[in-house]
Parts: sequence; C-alpha cells; structure tokens
Amino acid sequence: MAVYSPKDRTRLAQTRAEKQIDTHRRPPKNMPWIWVTEELIFSPAFTSLSANASRAIWRIIGEYLKVGRKNNGQLIVTHPNFIDYGVTGRLVADAIDELVYKGLIRVRRGKAADGTAHPNLYRLTFFGDHEAASPTNDWKAIGKEEVAQWDKVRAAKAFERSTKAGRKKKSSIHESEIAHLTNVKCTTSAKGRHHENINVFNEPSNFTKVQCYG
Repeated sequence: MAVYSPKDRTRLAQTRAEKQIDTHRRPPKNMPWIWVTEELIFSPAFTSLSANASRAIWRIIGEYLKVGRKNNGQLIVTHPNFIDYGVTGRLVADAIDELVYKGLIRVRRGKAADGTAHPNLYRLTFFGDHEAASPTNDWKAIGKEEVAQWDKVRAAKAFERSTKAGRKKKSSIHESEIAHLTNVKCTTSAKGRHHENINVFNEPSNFTKVQCYG
C-alpha cells in the first residue's frame, strides 16, 4: 500500500503550474508569428539602430508575417508603407541604407522599365529565403567599429544637409554611394565658414569622419 506524502501534492501542483506557464509561452493560435534570438536582439547591429531604421525593420518583418513567412527575398514594402508605420518620409532611403549596411536586410533595387516602376524587394537576413536558402546572418559581421563608422557617415550627411537647406530634393545615402562617401572638413577663412569634401580612408567601405576646425 502506497504511503501518502504531502510532498506528492506539492510536486503535482508544481507540474500543473509549469504546464500552465508553458501554455502561455506558446505562439498564439491562428495568428502569424516569428521567433528571434537573444544574439540578434542584443547585437551591435540591432541595438545601434536609429529610430527610423528600427521602425523600418519592424515594418519589413510585419510584411513577412502578412505573407505567411513565405516570400522572404521578395517582400514588397512601399515608401508610403514605411511612412504609415512611422518612418520619417524624407529619411526612408537612409533608414533602408542603414539596415543594409548593418547586415539586417538585403535589397534588390527596383528600376523603372517600359514606363513601369518596379518596387524594391527585401530580404531579412536572419530568416531563410523563399528559395529555401539558409539565413545569411550578415549582421553578425557588424561590431562596434562598424557601427562607429556608420555614425560618422550619418553625421557627415547631416552636416551636408544643413549646408544645403534650400534644396528641395534630398540627397540620401544610397547603396551605390556608400563606397565613395567623402569626409566633410570645416574650415574658417576671412570670408567666413565653408566646407570641402575629401577622401581620407582607403578601407573597403571608405567610410569617413567629420573633422571641423576653428
């Protein structure tokens, strides 16, 4: 005959509690969902995102969910889509360039042909693509040094825009320009303050810093 022990009831209660907790940890039923790793969330690439780039990546993730997680690499998010999600309209291109540089997405740039505009196609690098290719995880190659380089570029572009406030058309940091970004050097002369563009780095990315004098 089994001997009853109060510990048995305690163990049973703990087992039931664990099952209940596990139930709440599961993905919601009949709703699309994704998983992300701790390594990604706390990576330099992810934690250093600007506000606009952060909104942009989540909008692309949202599109990935909307299409049933099947078209990674062919995800279409339009300029108005990004704006509706909170990305500043004039900085959408910069946000996309930042995500590309930090290895979180890849972009197939759309071009106009035969009078038809073809949209950009996006791929999230931390998920497999629509052709069953494995995640490329380009973001793992981004460290604090690469993040610092991007910050210098963003500062240079901000200075450039401040000197061209009268321009109606904004100059964004396009992917084709990243390899040729120039350093903005400020100098002071008898006639006042001016700037000039010079290349000072000979690295693969050629990212440069802002140097201001007097």
